[in-house]
Amino acid sequence: MNRSTMAEADVNAHELLFENAQDFLRIGRLYASGRSIPADPVTAYQWLSVAISKGSRAAAVAREHIMGEMDREELRYARAGARRLIATLS
Repeated sequence: MNRSTMAEADVNAHELLFENAQDFLRIGRLYASGRSIPADPVTAYQWLSVAISKGSRAAAVAREHIMGEMDREELRYARAGARRLIATLS
């Protein structure tokens, strides 16, 4: 599965299970760490952005850290995906 559909597929799988900032922060941290799933900073950025939109300050700190690991293209792609994801979950 490519990155453009990974977060979107997660929405389908998780939209009924997760609803608050902490839930989305956890998803973002999973993608950031690569512990339970393959690390993917773009997808982590997207989920952390959802957590931020729901009021998580911890997600803002985590996203800043991830941004330091991304190149310009990844960041552009992550921002666009985050906007779509937030719109989908709103």
